[in-house]
Amino acid sequence: MSGGMQSGGVSKELLTTKGDTHGFSTLNQRVPIGADTQVLTADSSQALGLKWATPTDIAPPTSVKGDLSGFSTLQARIPVGANGTLLFADSTQALGLLYRVIADSDIPNLPASKITSGTFDTARIPNLAASKITSGTFDTARIPNLDTSKITSGIMNVARLGSGTGSSSNYLRGDGSWQVIVAGSEYSSLTGVGTVTPTIQTGEVKVVIDMTKINAGSVNLVVDGTDNYYTGNVTRVVNPSSSLAIKTDNQGFLLGSASYTTQAALTIYQTSTNGLFFSPDGSKVFVCNTGNYRIDECTLSTPWDISTYFMTATNVAATNQPFALTFNADGTKVYYATNASSTPFNQRTLSTPYSLSSAGSQTTSSTYYNNVEGMQWNSSGTKLIIMQSGAQKVLELNMATAYDITSTSTEGSSFSLSSFGANYSRGLFFNPAGTLAYICDINLAVIREFTLSSAFDVSTMAYSQQFAVGSQDGTPRQAVFKPNGTKMYMIGDANNKIYQYSTEAAYSGTGRFAVG
Repeated sequence: MSGGMQSGGVSKELLTTKGDTHGFSTLNQRVPIGADTQVLTADSSQALGLKWATPTDIAPPTSVKGDLSGFSTLQARIPVGANGTLLFADSTQALGLLYRVIADSDIPNLPASKITSGTFDTARIPNLAASKITSGTFDTARIPNLDTSKITSGIMNVARLGSGTGSSSNYLRGDGSWQVIVAGSEYSSLTGVGTVTPTIQTGEVKVVIDMTKINAGSVNLVVDGTDNYYTGNVTRVVNPSSSLAIKTDNQGFLLGSASYTTQAALTIYQTSTNGLFFSPDGSKVFVCNTGNYRIDECTLSTPWDISTYFMTATNVAATNQPFALTFNADGTKVYYATNASSTPFNQRTLSTPYSLSSAGSQTTSSTYYNNVEGMQWNSSGTKLIIMQSGAQKVLELNMATAYDITSTSTEGSSFSLSSFGANYSRGLFFNPAGTLAYICDINLAVIREFTLSSAFDVSTMAYSQQFAVGSQDGTPRQAVFKPNGTKMYMIGDANNKIYQYSTEAAYSGTGRFAVG
């Protein structure tokens, strides 16, 4: 066929310019050539489905030396960072990358072996352990709060102790100055320097020191007592105005030199009495009224003076005959036990300390022990220590919860009393320190003392001495002491009375005084 048609059926007249190409919509048509650098791009919105367009994501968008090409939704330029910065991955950035300076947190576990040069500022190592410092010398300004216990060798320069110069002929006074001892001043004004022979003065040993000549420093009193169980008090007074009376308590718990002083007869309503307990202030005494199945509360109009005893109408009933009683440390619980076979311990909560009228209902333990005739807690309430007359032993009972007899967990140590005769031991009492124990013997009518090398650990009990009370009562049931050990009390079943004894003495020894 002729008429200007090409062999493919497309009119060659459609193409007019170099670069034109054929396209098609419903007819063959010319696709004009685009501008330089444009590319032929498919575009369904165009009549021929094609268009020439400038590419947007092919040429790198970099423009400065060091720039990088990155991508978010399109290719984009990553400007070069400042000198010394590093490129870090950072998801908070649009392109996921960020130039920045390296930080300490970027190398938290850098081994010290990797640091081979340079010097660290001390501010960079505020918590450096002293054990890591193996050489060099510390400036004293670096150790302003050094504990003196850390100084284990060497000699402290006297200039560090006070003003002046220390020597063998002077002393460091309380105001921090070194002073020469002047005859007729500091020491001559002390009354009673040297050996002191004290006497009992209303329960105290008193040494009076005239302080009018001492205008600086302080006074220490040290008493060398002969008693093994009581160390006495040390009084330190700084700059008293005129005179100073220094006192120390008398020695207590002196069973060997005990002397009977007075007594109290129990009432006709208190028969077959056993256990005995005093409130801490000595104003109340509690008794196991075994014959009437109850615990009685009694008052002393003069604390610790049994001759002022008066039985009140206050008591709590016991399920079985009570033979032993005790309280917890603050007087909010009372405990009692019986000497019958296989009976539990009992406790009642008191809403008012040491007041049986405020007692709640009775709670019993799940454990059973025979013939309990003495009981006392250790100082923390984690052990209930009992004395079993039938088994003739002292036994520790460990508590899972302090002062709670329902929480008995295990049996602890024990101490046998069998060498003192069958079924003769009665009562149990420990001094506050737990280093002395006292048990009565109804056969020989004595009170025995035992020492404990470890507080409230009955496995360390050892017999010490005994004191006869047969002149007062042939069947002593319980012995207890005033907390400072200066008075002892014994409840006897033969005469149904409570007896009081003096167990104190003045300290003997040397009173040493030092001023400075």
